[in-house]
Amino acid sequence: MHFFRKNLGDNASFTYRKNRLLVYDIVRKNKRLSKADIARITGMTPMTAGNIIRDLTEMGFIQSVGSEATGGRKAVLYGLQYSGWSIAVDLSSDEILVALVDINGVIAELRRYNTDGQDGTRMLLLINSLSDFINSVVKAKDYHVVGIGVAIPGLVDDEAGVVTLSLPLEWKDVPLRAVLEQAFSYPIAIGKETHAAIVGEYYFGAAEPRNALYVNLGAGIGVGIMLDGRIHDGDNKMAGELGHIIVEPDGPLCECGNRGCLERVASLRALLNQAKQAAQNGSSGALAAMYKEKGGLNVRDLIAAFEAGDEAAGEIMRTGARHLAHALLILKRLFDPPVIVIGGNDLEEERFYCQEVLRFVRKFSGILDTGTDIAFSKLGEKARLYGASTWVFDHLFQEALESRAD
Repeated sequence: MHFFRKNLGDNASFTYRKNRLLVYDIVRKNKRLSKADIARITGMTPMTAGNIIRDLTEMGFIQSVGSEATGGRKAVLYGLQYSGWSIAVDLSSDEILVALVDINGVIAELRRYNTDGQDGTRMLLLINSLSDFINSVVKAKDYHVVGIGVAIPGLVDDEAGVVTLSLPLEWKDVPLRAVLEQAFSYPIAIGKETHAAIVGEYYFGAAEPRNALYVNLGAGIGVGIMLDGRIHDGDNKMAGELGHIIVEPDGPLCECGNRGCLERVASLRALLNQAKQAAQNGSSGALAAMYKEKGGLNVRDLIAAFEAGDEAAGEIMRTGARHLAHALLILKRLFDPPVIVIGGNDLEEERFYCQEVLRFVRKFSGILDTGTDIAFSKLGEKARLYGASTWVFDHLFQEALESRAD
C-alpha cells in the first residue's frame, strides 16, 4: 500500500503506472482473474487489459494459474507470482515474530523470539533475531529473499524509514530502515502495525470492502484506517491512535503523559493489570486464589473468574467493555464503514472479551448505528505479517514499474 502515496509522474506516465498498479492490486485482492474479469472490474477495454497482463507477466509479477469455462470457451486465469520470498517481522508484542512469506500470503516459516528478560536493547534483540532467522532458515534452506518488511507499534514515517515515536519500544526518531540496511543486505520496508494489519485483512482476511477499519486489541488499542482502498495515516502519521483518547480524566497514568487513556482501561494488558491488583488487594477471592497458586495471572484467569461470577472480575470486564464499546460507536459514526474488524494476537481471549464489548455496543446503539458489521479477525497475529510482506513486494513492483516506464 505504500506506493499509493508516491508521485507517479506526468499525465502519460501517470496513466501508464496507475493502470498497471490497478491491475496488480485487483489480481492480488481477487487471487484468480481472467482478462475479461480484469477489463470488467477496471473499466478497461479487453485490449488494454491484455496489454497490461502481458507487461506484468514480462515483469515477473503475474502468471497464468489455470482456466475456467465461459460460454463454451476456456478463459485463462491469472494470479500473482514472484520468484522470491519476503521476511516479515512483527514487533507489536513481547515476542518478535519473524516469518517467510510469498507474494500470495503463503507462510513457509514462522518463528517466535522471546524478548522478556533478555539482555540487550530491543534494537539489538531485533537484529539478533533476524540474524538467527536468516542463518537458520533462509541460508540453511536456500530461500531466495527479496526484502524485509517490519510492522512497528507507534508512529512511523514509512517514506523516510524512521520510527518517530514508539512508546512500547521506547524509541524516538529511530532511523530503523537505515540501521537494518546496514546490518542486512536486503531492501527494508517499515510501517505502522495497524497499517500492516488492515492491509493483511484486506487482501487475505475479513476486511473485504475498500472502506474498512481494523481495531488492534492487545497491549494497546490502535486503529488501521482504509478509505477507498488506501491507508489513511493523517498529516502527522497519528491517525488511528484510538488508545490515547481520554475516557477517564482522573484515571491511571498513561505512557503518553495523560491520564485515563482508553488503552489504560480497556486493553487486554489493562484488564490484566487490574486483575493483578484485585488479586493482591484481596478484592477478588477467585483471582487471589489463582494468583497464589500460579504466582501470576493471565487473561484466561480473569475470564474464568468472570464466568464463575466473581464480582471484582465482572466489574473489570464490564468497565473495559463499556469504554471500548463507546469507542467503537464513535468510530462507526465518524467513518461509517461497512465493516470494523477486531483483531490482535490471541483470538480466543479477544473473542470472549469482545462478546461483552458487542453486548454494550448493542445496548448503546441508536437509530444512527446501522449498516456497519463488527467482525473478528480471521488471521490473528498473522494479519500484520501478511501486511508487512506486501510492503516488500509493493516496493519491488514499484521499482520494476519505474524501470519499465523510463
